[in-house]
Amino acid sequence: MHRHNRYRWCGAFFVLSAFAFSAFAEVLGVPKLSAPSNGATNLPITVTLSWSSATSSVPTTYEVFVSTSATFSDVWTSSVSGTSAAPSCVSNTTYYWEVRVFDAQSNLGSWSGVWSFTTAPEVLGVPTLTAPSDGATNQPTTVTLNWSSATSSVPTTYEVFVSTSAVFDSVGMSSVRGTSAVASGASNTTYYWEVRVLDAQGNPGSWSGVWSFTTAPEVLGVPTLSAPSDGAVNQPTTVTLSWSSATSSVPTTYEVFVSTSSVFGTSETSSAYRTSTEVNCVNNTTYYWEVRVIDTQGNPGSWSGVWSFTTAPEVLGVATLSAPSDGATNQPATVILSWNNATSSVPTTYGVFVSTSSAFSPVWTPGVSGTSAVVSCANNTTYYWEVRVLDAQGNPGSWSGVWSFTTALNGLGAPTLSAPSNGATSQLTTVTLNWSGAMSAVPLTYEVFVSTSSAFSPVWTPSVSGTSAVVSCANNTTYYWEVRELDAQNDSGSWSGVWSFTTPNDTLSAVLPARRASPGTTAFTFRSGAVVYSLARASAVELSFSDMLGRTLMVVNRKQEEGFYTVALRGCNLASGRYIVRFKAPGAGIDKRVAVVLTR
Repeated sequence: MHRHNRYRWCGAFFVLSAFAFSAFAEVLGVPKLSAPSNGATNLPITVTLSWSSATSSVPTTYEVFVSTSATFSDVWTSSVSGTSAAPSCVSNTTYYWEVRVFDAQSNLGSWSGVWSFTTAPEVLGVPTLTAPSDGATNQPTTVTLNWSSATSSVPTTYEVFVSTSAVFDSVGMSSVRGTSAVASGASNTTYYWEVRVLDAQGNPGSWSGVWSFTTAPEVLGVPTLSAPSDGAVNQPTTVTLSWSSATSSVPTTYEVFVSTSSVFGTSETSSAYRTSTEVNCVNNTTYYWEVRVIDTQGNPGSWSGVWSFTTAPEVLGVATLSAPSDGATNQPATVILSWNNATSSVPTTYGVFVSTSSAFSPVWTPGVSGTSAVVSCANNTTYYWEVRVLDAQGNPGSWSGVWSFTTALNGLGAPTLSAPSNGATSQLTTVTLNWSGAMSAVPLTYEVFVSTSSAFSPVWTPSVSGTSAVVSCANNTTYYWEVRELDAQNDSGSWSGVWSFTTPNDTLSAVLPARRASPGTTAFTFRSGAVVYSLARASAVELSFSDMLGRTLMVVNRKQEEGFYTVALRGCNLASGRYIVRFKAPGAGIDKRVAVVLTR
């Protein structure tokens, strides 16, 4: 039994696929397919299927099955009385077909066997562009593109390309079913477009050809200035300028001009993407400003009109006096007055009042740009002083408040100690004391007190004409020192204040072995953390240790006889590191340096 032998409607006939009962059932032949040939291609979509008669007696009808599936899962069925049939097909599709006979009693014959054929791809036409016309100008930014149908059969879709490039290197693409498409673009821009057909299988036809159109320039409005109001005063130095949007379409930028000149001879220009911008100004100054729109191609609109605003005068701070301290006494005749900056912005000048009267009558008024002033005073006199800020326009701030100081009886001040620093340790046994003068008239001498007692008992009192003195000290000892000035009459100024320093613990050990013959040579080396040397004859010996910055940290001086010596460094007051050791024994004819590494 054939696979299609079931109950089935075939045209106007009911075919029974069961056994047909007839006393004399006719033996039905099998039709022979003839055209189109099996596997034929590029056939039209209207195909005539032909076959030869299946039996010598004329059958009542032929049943024809046509399907796009070789298993006939979907089927076109026709019943015909002749030996041909004309099914309707679609382009570029493979079809399968077979035929069988059924007689007047609806008895079914055998199927012919399955043949196939393939229809040709559809020849797609070329759309004809219609609007906007090629080269059209002043088009709106939203344009409807139109074309005529490209083929007699309605295609599934049209593919539309739109680009700002004639070679379509950047493209906007859309697919539409009708013969129009809406494209949105920018103002004052040329666009290129083309269209082609896509068939039901997505196969494209030829492009229509390229047309172009240009959108109209944007009509740019005029911004409306809003804040600060025109002529506003007492504005801060950081001002936000605001305006309303100048056009219904958002422009790319706004151009803002700000100037201290109403004709904008010198101006600051900025670009803003929103309807406000922040500008930095200086105090007590009038500024003029205006705004205009810039479109996407850089074309400017009209200026808004000019508004102005004036910043507030600078609020000047109050200077804080710092030195000499209020009520200070024994000051030198030349005094440095110092104060702290009174405002975050740098003022042009400070006004300084100095007087021997607390009512400042009479008064000396220097103007200075820094935060100090040098004044010359008389001895044994009380002075009053105050400071205020002057801005760039000469407007004064508030006074600092009044301080006073009194000069020394003889005009001598107190020196300022500088080195060695107060409390310094590991000093050499030969120490250079340094200080700075007291801004007095140059004294003949400085008097220096040095003692191992903070009460300066006992005391060593050298007098020197410069600002330094060299003192010799013992090892492992704390010394206290102070300095004062002596004038030509030997009158003394105030003491500097007491500083201290401590010399190192000299635990270097020199071992002279049992009496031996003279070593015969003088030599020096460093090994195993000790200085080892020999003296061919008695000599003064000097050992000095300097760091890699050239600073001498320890000096040992001794008078030694001929012999062999070892100086252990275990107990010396030196940190781990690299040192230059100098061994000098003039009487033995040696002066040698060696680099050593000391490890603690």
